[in-house]
Amino acid sequence: MNQLESGRIILIASAVLFVWGCDESRIPPRMVSLGPTTSVTGAAGNRAGSAGAVAMRPADAGMKPGKGGAKAPDPLDADAGLDDEDAGVANGKPPVKASPRDGHWLGTTSQRGRQIEFDIVAGALTFVRLSWGVFGCDGDNTNVFQTPVPLAKDGFSTTFVLAGETTVTMEGSFEDDQSASGTLEFNTEGAGIFSCGVGNATWSATREKP
Repeated sequence: MNQLESGRIILIASAVLFVWGCDESRIPPRMVSLGPTTSVTGAAGNRAGSAGAVAMRPADAGMKPGKGGAKAPDPLDADAGLDDEDAGVANGKPPVKASPRDGHWLGTTSQRGRQIEFDIVAGALTFVRLSWGVFGCDGDNTNVFQTPVPLAKDGFSTTFVLAGETTVTMEGSFEDDQSASGTLEFNTEGAGIFSCGVGNATWSATREKP
C-alpha cells in the first residue's frame, strides 16, 4: 500500500467518526422539570392546574362572601340587597314602617271605669274594644278595622259601628308615646225600638310594655 492510498483511508475514517459523533439520537436526553401540579376536585370532577391553582365553578367566579361568611346575593333574586321596606316597594306593596306608638293600649272610660283597649300597628289603629252604656243601653263590643286608621301627628279620629247598631265616634290625642286620652260619643238612635239616644264619655289609656 503506497503512501497516497494510506492517506485516503485515514481521511475516510475521520469523516465516518465525525458523522457518528454528530448523530443526535446517540446524545442522552436532557431532564426538564415541570414543577409540582395541583389537582382540585369540584362539582365537574378533577381538573389539573399549575402549582397553587384553585378550580372555581362558573357560578362562583368573581363572587365574594359578605360579612360573617354570608352568602353573596343571588343575581336572579329581584329583592337581593334590599331591606324590608325597599323590597316591599319593589314588589308593589306599601312599605311598613314601625311607629313608637305601636302596641296594645289599655285604659278606662268615665262611665264608671268601664274598659277600653285598642291596638296600633305600623302607626295605624287596627282594633278597638269598648265596654259602654247609654241610658239603659249597654254593651261590650269589639271593632276590627278592615282598613286601619292612620294616626295623625298628635292623635286620631274615627267613626265605626258596634254590633251593627250603635255608631261610635272616637277621638284621641297622645301626651307622649306611653299615654293617650280622648272622647267617645255613642249614638243609638238608629237602633230601632232599642234606641237609647246619644251618650258621651272620656277615656284615658297607657301603652302596655311588650
